[in-house]
Amino acid sequence: MRGKAFVFLLGIILLVLIFSALGGMKYFSKRSDSTHYKVTDSQITVDEKKHSEDWKKTWIIVHDPNNSPSEKFEIIIEDKNTWNLINIKTNYFASYEKKGSIKKVNDKKAPYHLSQIVYPDNPDNIPLN
Repeated sequence: MRGKAFVFLLGIILLVLIFSALGGMKYFSKRSDSTHYKVTDSQITVDEKKHSEDWKKTWIIVHDPNNSPSEKFEIIIEDKNTWNLINIKTNYFASYEKKGSIKKVNDKKAPYHLSQIVYPDNPDNIPLN
């Protein structure tokens, strides 16, 4: 009887360890697959600055001068002070991301969100935001 209890207890411990190694509840949850990220760091050139009529949303239209052919895309800027410091026809080094479903992340028309932006020739690498 004692041997069977030991084998049963050992089996339970083994199952718990396997379950934990597979990520626990996240392994079985559908939520773990719902949010994807696409983060990009690159040099950008600002082509246009835009805002909504009520100034609640601000964004820039940019392109990567190192890509050929270079496609224009939108980057949403949450901080209006950062938007004010950005100049048109100026090169920056920026980090920007998309977050959401796999479909949204891979959609070329969906805008990015700015994470950080700096002048590339800034010796101190002090970000604007």
